[in-house]
Amino acid sequence: MSDEEIDLFHSNLREVMLYIKYSEDKERLAELVMGDERFKTMDKKAARVINSVTGSKLELEEITIEPIYHAALQCAPEYDCNTIYNLLMKQ
Repeated sequence: MSDEEIDLFHSNLREVMLYIKYSEDKERLAELVMGDERFKTMDKKAARVINSVTGSKLELEEITIEPIYHAALQCAPEYDCNTIYNLLMKQ
């Protein structure tokens, strides 16, 4: 499914589909999460789906994505996933 087709969704399904699509491409995933404001407001159910499908370990708080966004910002432009994970674990 193309990004344009996924963009037709107006619910958290859009973010779920994009995250799943790019879960194997860490650089593209970091760009996506950092560059898309809708990832900062994703709800718990969407995070659970992402965790189940991709094996990610997103926190299941209402502010799930915002800490990831800020941790990724601190690691720009390298977007080292281990550094991002370590920053998140400190919160």
